[in-house]
Amino acid sequence: MRGNSHVRFGGRPRGKGPAQQEPRRAAHPSQTGKGHFGLDHSQVRLYPALRRHIVLVMVALAMCAVTASAMRAKTSTLPPEPATPDDMPPQEPGLIALTVAEIKRLLNLVSRTWRIATHHLHWTWWRRRHQARARWHHQRTRLRRQAKMSWST
Repeated sequence: MRGNSHVRFGGRPRGKGPAQQEPRRAAHPSQTGKGHFGLDHSQVRLYPALRRHIVLVMVALAMCAVTASAMRAKTSTLPPEPATPDDMPPQEPGLIALTVAEIKRLLNLVSRTWRIATHHLHWTWWRRRHQARARWHHQRTRLRRQAKMSWST
């Protein structure tokens, strides 16, 4: 440990703890489908097999993205955004629009036989409702921060 005085436990340099690090950034749009569709889970060793796998994964991702885009207006029941930092949360938070990941989960219901479909549909509904509620509260928090910054300047 003496030779590496700049490295502490966990391999972080001194002064680079969680409080000093930059905030996490959202993933690049090209990273969205990799984990959901298995683009990074190929174990093939030959180029034609790898190309076939990539093409099939990209077709599945494209189908889900087109479906999500087409269903966006029909599946979103979000309440109006908060107008002031003091707005009260709505009684019914609504549901966010279907996302690519959620459409993939719904398509996977066809092959899942160990649980009934209503179980998965319940969790889909819960997850979308929770995300809608979190979205509303994040927007209100941004309004509060903006109001606080305008008071301090």
